[in-house]
Amino acid sequence: MRKSIVVAGMLWAVLGAAAYADDDDWAGLYEGLDPRSGSTDHLSLVPSGNGAFDVILVTDRFSLCDQTPGWFTGSATEVDGHLEVEIGERACSNGSEPEQATAPGPRIDLIEDDEIVKVTPKVSGGIPLHYHRISDK
Repeated sequence: MRKSIVVAGMLWAVLGAAAYADDDDWAGLYEGLDPRSGSTDHLSLVPSGNGAFDVILVTDRFSLCDQTPGWFTGSATEVDGHLEVEIGERACSNGSEPEQATAPGPRIDLIEDDEIVKVTPKVSGGIPLHYHRISDK
């Protein structure tokens, strides 16, 4: 009986750790360059519980803000091995209203052993951008 309890406890610990491994795969701070504008972008993915993530993207030349600095915030959930981002807010640092303020959020895919993410916009003319993990904490 005692052996069964110990085995069950060990199995629970392994399965519990495996359940959180997906969060660790995604979570981190990423940096990338937009080849069109030359902007430096930073993407933050932070677990917010139940498999969801808080998402923040900050760029020094946001295409939706007429190439001025801007950002978006939102949440993401994992769907079929990628993250679907729901945008909460888009903002321009100069106070102007961003273009396509209601456009859908991007799709995020892990590539290259979880060290690079590909962010694919769901808007017309959007090109995928690649971000390299610069921190996982």
